[in-house]
Amino acid sequence: MRDVVRTALRDREAVLHAVADDELAPDLAAAYRESYRWRARREARKRRIDATTERLINFLFYSGLLLLFVLLANRSSSGWLAAVFYVGGWLTGVLALHGLNAFLRRLPLGLQVFVYGVGTAGVVGGLYLLWRAAGPADALLDTIAAEMWRIAVTGFALVPVTLFGLMAPTLGPANWLRRRSALRTQPRLALLTELFALAHALNNPRALDDQSRLLGLLDNAAVVLESHFWKQIQLTNPLSRHTWRSRCRQCAQRLRSFDLWIVLPRRETRTDLQAEIVNLIHVLVRGSLDELPTAPPGPRRLAVLGNAVRGLVLGLIPLAAVFGAKVAGLDLSGPMGGAFVVAAVAWFVLTMLTTFDGQATGRLSLLKDAADAMASFRGGKL
Repeated sequence: MRDVVRTALRDREAVLHAVADDELAPDLAAAYRESYRWRARREARKRRIDATTERLINFLFYSGLLLLFVLLANRSSSGWLAAVFYVGGWLTGVLALHGLNAFLRRLPLGLQVFVYGVGTAGVVGGLYLLWRAAGPADALLDTIAAEMWRIAVTGFALVPVTLFGLMAPTLGPANWLRRRSALRTQPRLALLTELFALAHALNNPRALDDQSRLLGLLDNAAVVLESHFWKQIQLTNPLSRHTWRSRCRQCAQRLRSFDLWIVLPRRETRTDLQAEIVNLIHVLVRGSLDELPTAPPGPRRLAVLGNAVRGLVLGLIPLAAVFGAKVAGLDLSGPMGGAFVVAAVAWFVLTMLTTFDGQATGRLSLLKDAADAMASFRGGKL
């Protein structure tokens, strides 16, 4: 908490200079103070929860480690040798997992989530198959304790089993819920925190060199706008509530449209983007929410998904007719039946192309024109 406050006080003059407005100077200073105090409280709460969680996980992990060691040592014919193999396997597993984690941190976040998800599924599936093959827990422990290499493998597997099977499925959703809760309680301060950070970053002439940070701040601000900010105003009229929510979504779309500015910058991109961010900060500080900058409303995801599903259903109708004819016992092996099957498959393929490829219609038109040209050419030759 002290680190956050110290950094905010150090950057205070630079931030207020970046968003300066003579009429709003006291309000901007108060808003900046509230935003970094909110961020400091959030960081302090996060550290307390992380410390408590870490202590609980360490207690459960080492308790399980000791309990499994005692159970295997009692069933093994040579207890001290079993201890050496067990602890050696465990230490090897810790080192291997540490190296794997260092490698995964270099990958994109989506790929990290995929690898951890696949690992969790593999661990859970492996444990299930092992349980089905070995039977009761006592029989499984006896099987492991009978061979030293099995004891070593068990010690090695204890760390990834704990991580993938228990920690990864719980810590990820817990962190996500904690962040959502923090944004839900004070969405205005959460939004101002991201915007002040953006304005401060854009004050640097070389700000566009750090594209990932700017894109992350923009996305965080857009998430607050479209998911929580609109809820802070309680409207009883459903139409007004829908209009206000749409306004916040359009403002989030406006922020996300700046992604292209950052990725494809012009000479004046930094100053233009800074002016847009400062203008939004002034709107929020003044409380004139009717002046929220908006982007033209685009197609909503649900509507796009509905159109895609409707297109696929229409494409499946001929194939469903073919399947129904076969179930009814109709013979489709003749020329007419074969042509009907080919037409149904072709219709489905064309529907898939036009649904998921926006340029497919143009390409098919070009193919049709080429076919007509070839036909006329052949006709002229003949």
